[in-house]
Amino acid sequence: MKKILKQSKGITLIALVITIIILLILAGTAISMLTGQSGILSKGEKAKERNKKAEYEEEIYYIITEERAERIEKPKEEYFIISIKSKIDEKD
Repeated sequence: MKKILKQSKGITLIALVITIIILLILAGTAISMLTGQSGILSKGEKAKERNKKAEYEEEIYYIITEERAERIEKPKEEYFIISIKSKIDEKD
């Protein structure tokens, strides 16, 4: 009975090595998912760029619509594109 208790104490070296190998594989997979070409971080950067582009497009659309409404109310001598450019410059 004492022999059985002595043999079953603690973790064997093989079990420890296998556990460490499994953890390293999981860590490598997680790191590649984060930083790879199609990883989470690069997808986040691409989404940020698309969002910024959409924001600029929306702002330009708003300025053009605003200028058209102003020209309906009161016609201007100034060219349409020059008027829009000055409004964009004011926003910056």
